[in-house]
Amino acid sequence: MSDFKKRAAEVSFDLSKQFISLAFAGVAFAVGLSAGNSTATASVLFWIAIGFFTASAILGFLYLMRGAASLSADKEFDIFEMVCRILAILQIVFVFVGVIFLLFFHLKFNKKETADSAGSNIELTVNQNKLRYKVPDNKDIKVVLDKDGKLDFQAVSRSTNNAAKPCKAAD
Repeated sequence: MSDFKKRAAEVSFDLSKQFISLAFAGVAFAVGLSAGNSTATASVLFWIAIGFFTASAILGFLYLMRGAASLSADKEFDIFEMVCRILAILQIVFVFVGVIFLLFFHLKFNKKETADSAGSNIELTVNQNKLRYKVPDNKDIKVVLDKDGKLDFQAVSRSTNNAAKPCKAAD
């Protein structure tokens, strides 16, 4: 085998291994984004991205196995062989498609997370009962306990003159 073909085979194998690593990194990144979020793992975008990354890794392994078999049988590897070209091109395309779906997945759930985190929450637990109230960013909460023992949360507009005053906990 000529030095040119040997070097071309080494470079193509290294490139295939790098795309396999990139595919596994894509799977790990997608799983990391969805960790602890059951709605994220139920997302079709999540499973499509995982599927493309996994398919890319499998295509990369097939390319490497094809190359190893060709080298052991013929002592030569032709990187321009049609099967190898198809496997390599599909491997690269599948990684890029997986990245695109991962981007859509990330944008969808990052946007939802940002919307959920806007403002603050106040939660009161009495016995087994919980009362939760979402406080908008431009509001303050006024907690009122009337003489009948009813508790009420009121959102009041935030202004410099009407700033919420801290209160002390009752003993």
